[in-house]
Amino acid sequence: MLSVGTSLQSDLTHYRHDLKFQDVVVASPVEAPTYVAGMALSELVYSLPALAVFVALFVSEGWATPYTVAVVTGVLLLVWGFASAFAFTLATYFQDVRETFLFSPIISLVLTVLPPVYYPISALPAWAQVAARFSPTTYAAGLVQGAVGLAPLSFADGVIDWAVLGTFTAVLFLIAGFKARWQDP
Repeated sequence: MLSVGTSLQSDLTHYRHDLKFQDVVVASPVEAPTYVAGMALSELVYSLPALAVFVALFVSEGWATPYTVAVVTGVLLLVWGFASAFAFTLATYFQDVRETFLFSPIISLVLTVLPPVYYPISALPAWAQVAARFSPTTYAAGLVQGAVGLAPLSFADGVIDWAVLGTFTAVLFLIAGFKARWQDP
């Protein structure tokens, strides 16, 4: 879901600068949140085949209980939300699509490879565990890994993880709402 949201930045930059589509939308009665939600949903629809494979594997591994489905769905929605808000904000500052090709891999590296998304946080040395806590995907991964039993997750840690992930998402939506350049200066 992170890549779905972050890939949105190149599309939005292309629509804004190359096609001037955002100018048309700005001139219409459509507000920025509606535009971003529509664009984010279009990226989500584009990734439905991959999500179908994920769901099939999730069910075939026996992880699909009501609890795990709720946790995974909530985490995926929050990650998709913060990634989409982040991508929209960045896209309003980029002047060319080529700039997004520079930042997308860096963002992906910083948010998916360096934090413990594909491995438990306990696999990291103590100093790296502290550094990983600066990434919201660490908390998302902790929730999912805890829900499916891949890593221990206490109730208190779960509450903290949900709070951090929700706060991070809300802050990125606020930044998108107040700092994104909906109209060209």
